[in-house]
Amino acid sequence: LKKESFSLKMASARVLACVIFSLFNLVCGNVPVLLWESSKSDRVNSFPALHRISSEDFQQYVLKKVHGEQPVPLIAVFSEESLSMEDYSWKDSQGQGYFPQLKYITENAANMEFLPSVQDPIDATKQLSEFGYSLQYVDSDKSVGLPDGCGKVLIVKLQEAEADEDRPELLRRHDVKIAEIYSKLLSKCSHVIGFLSGQQSSWVEPEEVSRMKRNTDENGTTTSYTLYQDQKGSSLFYSTSAPTLVYDGKEVPLGNSTVVTGDNSKAFDIKLNVKYNPDCRMVFNFDNKTSGYWYLRTIDVQFGSNPPISLKTPLEIVAPLDMSFHSGSKVVFRNGSTTLTFSDFQVQPFFLSIGSRSFGDAVDSVEFFTPAIWSGIFVTFLLGIIFTWGMTMIMDIRTMDQFDDPKGKTITVSATD
Repeated sequence: LKKESFSLKMASARVLACVIFSLFNLVCGNVPVLLWESSKSDRVNSFPALHRISSEDFQQYVLKKVHGEQPVPLIAVFSEESLSMEDYSWKDSQGQGYFPQLKYITENAANMEFLPSVQDPIDATKQLSEFGYSLQYVDSDKSVGLPDGCGKVLIVKLQEAEADEDRPELLRRHDVKIAEIYSKLLSKCSHVIGFLSGQQSSWVEPEEVSRMKRNTDENGTTTSYTLYQDQKGSSLFYSTSAPTLVYDGKEVPLGNSTVVTGDNSKAFDIKLNVKYNPDCRMVFNFDNKTSGYWYLRTIDVQFGSNPPISLKTPLEIVAPLDMSFHSGSKVVFRNGSTTLTFSDFQVQPFFLSIGSRSFGDAVDSVEFFTPAIWSGIFVTFLLGIIFTWGMTMIMDIRTMDQFDDPKGKTITVSATD
């Protein structure tokens, strides 16, 4: 009996796995199809909304659409490697989708239909060769070899992404190719039926997985981050972006730093010297005159032959020795109309281990009253007001202090009471 019950459980588990796998294929294996026609057809053949269409039904749907039409329509199938409903509905911050030119084509077409879930529509159109249609394959990047007349099925394979291309750029490049090829086909045939679909859903992983290797730009002259370290390894500075210098009211573009040196000749002072092109020099003045702590007091900026300007910040940049200072927000050093701005930076001088190239534990610049603390104080204050008001209302309730005695005199309440 135990063996029979175990075998029944195994059989039911296998059936459940098959059902789940079938449902997954039904949901994720189908792809959307966008169809448009250059000429209006008298035949009306529609499917229920949100209906999953099999490959055979879609093939019959296309045959009914082209049967008896004069001239015989040219069917252009634009095939993506993968496509999903989100590719049609996505929009950027300006309200532009992936297919702006295709949207214009479909809005001006004689007929447009959208089928959200079709099983293997590309293969279904290929089977039209059994009904007298001749198939022709074309790459989207090679528009040569387009058919000269009607009565054919043209499969246009849209090219894969290039090395430096993401999906929005890929689909917008395909959008331009679709509009270009469609306009050429219209010049050769008056009745063109266009399809845009994919070989598989974007939600299904492909059977063949390829790895794309991307190289950095060798011609780049600037980096997205800033890193200063003197040759002696006595100080280290890092920022996620380049500093912004406004000298005497005018912004000065800074390239990469060319020379970084350090001066720790004095016992309690370190100077980090940074030179930029054009002729700009910065000096970070560190000291540890307070026992156990270091400070960044000022930054001296010299541009060209002008005298150096000492810049200060209202933020106190201080940390214990062998620890770094980190600020995730912008920090501005200012003196009159000259400002030097750093974003998300970390700095540490006076390394106990000479030549160290990594930061110690960081002291974060966080204000005591953070937004979370202010929110907690506000909510607590609001709840306190509500509680006080409720207690006042409860304490103001007056209960009866006299009751009727059936054996005694009836209580009478006068108007003054």
